[in-house]
Amino acid sequence: MPSPAPPVRSSPYNCPICLAPPTSSFAPPCRHVFCYECLTTHLQTRADCPICHIPVSLDSISPALPPSLPHASTQLSMPRLPSPRTPPPMATPDMTPRMSSRRVEPPPLPRRPQPSALPSSADAAERRVRAERRARAALQDPPVPMPPHPPWTETDDSSSSLPSRRPPHRAQHSAVAEIMSAAVPLGPVQPSPESLLAAGENLSTEQLAAVIASLNQKLQEKEGSERRVETDLLLDFLKHTKQEKVRTIETLRGEVSLLEADVHEAERQKAKLRPEMSSTTSTMLDKREGAQREERDQPLPPTRPEDVELGKKRKRMQKNYDVLQEHYFQTVARHSGEERRRALRTFSDDIFKLTQYSRLRDRATLMHVARVPDAPCNDVFKASNIISSIEFDRESEFLATAGVTKRIKIFEFSNIERNRVDVHYPVREIPTTAKLSWVCWNPYIRHHLVSSDYEGFVTLWDVNRGVSIREYEEHENRAWSVDYCPTQPTLFASGSDDGRVKLWHTSQSGSLLTIDNRPANVCSVKFHPQEANKIAFGSVDFKTHYYDLRNPSEELHVFESHTRAVSYVKFMSPTELVTASVDSTIKLWDLKTMSLSRTFSGHVNDKNFVGLSVTPDYIACGSEENTAYCYYKAIPKPFTGYRFSTVDPLTGEETHDDDDSQFVSSVCWCPKNPELLVAANSLGALKVLALESLESGSARHPSR
Repeated sequence: MPSPAPPVRSSPYNCPICLAPPTSSFAPPCRHVFCYECLTTHLQTRADCPICHIPVSLDSISPALPPSLPHASTQLSMPRLPSPRTPPPMATPDMTPRMSSRRVEPPPLPRRPQPSALPSSADAAERRVRAERRARAALQDPPVPMPPHPPWTETDDSSSSLPSRRPPHRAQHSAVAEIMSAAVPLGPVQPSPESLLAAGENLSTEQLAAVIASLNQKLQEKEGSERRVETDLLLDFLKHTKQEKVRTIETLRGEVSLLEADVHEAERQKAKLRPEMSSTTSTMLDKREGAQREERDQPLPPTRPEDVELGKKRKRMQKNYDVLQEHYFQTVARHSGEERRRALRTFSDDIFKLTQYSRLRDRATLMHVARVPDAPCNDVFKASNIISSIEFDRESEFLATAGVTKRIKIFEFSNIERNRVDVHYPVREIPTTAKLSWVCWNPYIRHHLVSSDYEGFVTLWDVNRGVSIREYEEHENRAWSVDYCPTQPTLFASGSDDGRVKLWHTSQSGSLLTIDNRPANVCSVKFHPQEANKIAFGSVDFKTHYYDLRNPSEELHVFESHTRAVSYVKFMSPTELVTASVDSTIKLWDLKTMSLSRTFSGHVNDKNFVGLSVTPDYIACGSEENTAYCYYKAIPKPFTGYRFSTVDPLTGEETHDDDDSQFVSSVCWCPKNPELLVAANSLGALKVLALESLESGSARHPSR
């Protein structure tokens, strides 16, 4: 019997699937070379590389050369032809019955199972070491150059008698292949530019044209996709912008409609206030005014006093136009009917009051100096002259000041206004044992005054005699504020750093009631102007507490909006509460709805007590810029202010240098003349300021 044919072994130059030289060399992205027919047949059942098992699709394969076969370019995309150097086998009587003319297909290779996960690094390293050992053993013999084509042919079992023609040093190539297959696959291998160029150089003209046409098609598809994305983005932007502008147009149309209705209402009110005159006279005046305007192309110069005042107020209104416009749409435009007409009249009153004044003018100045017995003339200027409290008596005849100088000073206010001198002496000076934080006049008993100090004492004084009537000692820490009840002059309240608010009676030494707000310190306390049983106080817990003294265990309401300690609490009216904080804001609260009405900002107050005073229409406060500011209650920004001159604390002389340590420490409106404001700064300078229009006179110091 003839001996069996030797098993067909894989070669680096054969297709790994059919084990024959590839007819048309194609490779996936990992660059393993296969016959085109074998690779496409495999991809119909499994979408991966038969060698490294990376994901492969028909679109990702491309023509390629077998590795280490530089002269096999003629085999690209060409059917495999018999080697001209290998003559076909001669037909003999013995061989004819056993030979077959058909190609012998090699046995199918066993399919390697798909790994569930990448091999571990230890296994890969072990395989690589074994492969390198076999490669070194095989490479001990010198390699023989390989012919451009394999000199052997494939035979079936009937050709087993023929000698097996195998390439020399096949072990070397198989060992190298083992080394390459031992590496851990990390992903698809990208073809290098050199391999793509080499593949392109071995393509025919028709193949290159087909590749170029395919690339042009893909380029057009990519450009079309990008342009569609760009167009979609542009369309989205244009549609969104159009929708916003349409909404803006609708809003503006609604606002214009409201304004037209209000213009008609204002013209109707003006017609009612217009002086009566005959229709003929009115028509003649209108014609004459129209003719003069056409000739001069400008308005007639005002001749009446009210026209002059109107021109001045228009200029002031233009400075606050944006704020007034916002205020109009917040307060008038949202109403309708009779309520809208009332809101329009209120807004008209707001415009008038806002444009009534344009500056604070210095009317009088005095220096709140400290007495030192050994100093010349018994008066020196000291740096610690902070005035923490300014209060008028009920008739606005006397002015009391208190601060860190441990003295209550009583000034005759009319004398301060008449005499413009730098240093005014008080008509009464009452020494105290501690620094003072607050003073308050009795609303009915003119010569009674109560004070609070840094030692926690609350003291009732007789100003006429300059002596204390009674001391109240229940507070454990510094008492910051004290206030008389406007409707019951025998009651007053105090707030302290011990977190308690205490209610006192002028005829009793002990407190009548205590409200415990611990652990939050109480900074300011104030009685309701009409209801003796209601009280409000601010504390360092950022809150303002509103109590009914008939039920002191529970608040009526807690006002929360400030972000730092509430330093001052004042009632602007029976239904309006004003609070100030060291967060540089002042807030107006509506007591009817227990809600925030408006927030005022524009002054600087981060760490000091800068003072707060209110009238039914205006709010005054100090600032750490050494400036006193005035707000109108309907506008959130200050409409005017006065900056104190910087004073040398040792000489008392004004300087041009800015001193950041100087600040306005207290302010107070005059009850009988709400156009007058008294303000003091941290050096003890006390100024009487007057609200005026800019045209009413020259100012001693520039206003701000």
